[in-house]
Amino acid sequence: MVVFKNELENLRVLIPKLLEQDHPNFEIILCDDHSTDDSYSYAESLDHDLIRLSKATVDLPGKKSALKEAIQLASGENILLTDADCYPSSRLWVSSMTSQLVDHKIVLGYSPHLKAPGWLNRFVRFETFMTALQYFTYALSGIPYMGVGRNLLYKRSLFLGSDAIDKSSHLVSGDDDIFINAESNMDNTNINLNPKSFVYTYPPDSFSTFLRQKRRHVSTATAYQWKHKFLLAGFALSHIMIYVLLITNLLYGSVVTAISVFVVIMLIKWIIAHRAMKNLQCSDLSTYFPILDLLMVLYYIFIAPATFFKAKNW
Repeated sequence: MVVFKNELENLRVLIPKLLEQDHPNFEIILCDDHSTDDSYSYAESLDHDLIRLSKATVDLPGKKSALKEAIQLASGENILLTDADCYPSSRLWVSSMTSQLVDHKIVLGYSPHLKAPGWLNRFVRFETFMTALQYFTYALSGIPYMGVGRNLLYKRSLFLGSDAIDKSSHLVSGDDDIFINAESNMDNTNINLNPKSFVYTYPPDSFSTFLRQKRRHVSTATAYQWKHKFLLAGFALSHIMIYVLLITNLLYGSVVTAISVFVVIMLIKWIIAHRAMKNLQCSDLSTYFPILDLLMVLYYIFIAPATFFKAKNW
């Protein structure tokens, strides 16, 4: 299922890859959320038996309303979501994701950014990796708290029976993570780490674009359950405090001890990150881990105020 708005060029890439999925029974629901380009005309021109095309009836910021309408049109019980500016890594995306349902109602997938030259791309991919590392790890620990709509599977009945989207109507974003935060639990949620299930997305081409995206995404955290807010805040704070303690000890303690402890902590983090990066197909980032780890601290400090502001567009 794809809700789109002014995504003509991206749809030209995505739809053919959806049509070639190797799965015995699926439909492609495309919902046009009031596009002003030729996105709808292109999708309509395909005239394929697997495609069901609709137009959202209400024009609101974000895509929650359009998504809700699209899900109501679905004939199946399993809803697999992606975005127009993404594409699956293989013909087995649908099969791989649905295979992880078994006795579950939610499957969290991974959606990395495409690799490109430059430090912006490295950091964007690292931030995506760190976010995935957290929501996958918490899910494995029985505390699922979010998923990304670029690669997310859940039961239609679970969505239609939830009021999470309606309760968060004041927020533009959150059609994915707010819903998962409200409805997921240790019994109904599974994850998928198979590379054949990955869905790649195009990276932002400027820091300002990246910042706008993250401000919008981070603002949804205000609607998370308190236990999840506490865990996430604790994770970010522990990351920052490693550097705060290093600086404090360098100024007021033993320089040798401060550096030694910091190096040991960094080596442990580096080893853990390298293993996780191999599993998530981004091991090239391991080379730059010390720098990216420091940049992540600055990111936490810089992006935190965004949780207090509402995003206006999607």
